[in-house]
Amino acid sequence: MGSVFKAESMPISIFIVLATLAIAFGVMLYFKNKNNALDNAHRDLVGYYLECIEHHRVACAARENGLNSYSFISYNLKESLLDQSIV
Repeated sequence: MGSVFKAESMPISIFIVLATLAIAFGVMLYFKNKNNALDNAHRDLVGYYLECIEHHRVACAARENGLNSYSFISYNLKESLLDQSIV
């Protein structure tokens, strides 16, 4: 009975192991780069949404300040005292 690995088959098995490791390493690098690209895209999108939220927050605050300074009672009184001949 001899060894499972023969002297002539050893270089082929080493080549197969090294090729498998190289392919696995290449696949890992591919998916790592793909994951980094997705992370960057997500970070950019979140930044864009945060800018939009801040812009709308400022716009809402400006509208609220305008509404708070507006006197609805005096405006409605002036409107009701106008001659409405169309009606």
